[in-house]
Amino acid sequence: MFPTYLKYKQHQTYFKINSLQQFEELRILGNFFNLTKHDAKILPDRVFIADLLEDKGERLELINKHEFEDVLELCYRSKIQKVF
Repeated sequence: MFPTYLKYKQHQTYFKINSLQQFEELRILGNFFNLTKHDAKILPDRVFIADLLEDKGERLELINKHEFEDVLELCYRSKIQKVF
């Protein structure tokens, strides 16, 4: 089941869910991107991961590892700037 790769249908936000306690989020906003690793130490973070996996609102689409890695590589290789 893990890692699971997802992306929002309407936004350029991608997720790599490594476990019920840890995920990575890749956001692309125009010419900037941000890759953040999250450790779910508090209940709201764990609920967020569970909501991503359940996707009751059908906001997300399942993607594969290669799509996630291709987008991340494109961010690093293109003129998109990493934001901290």
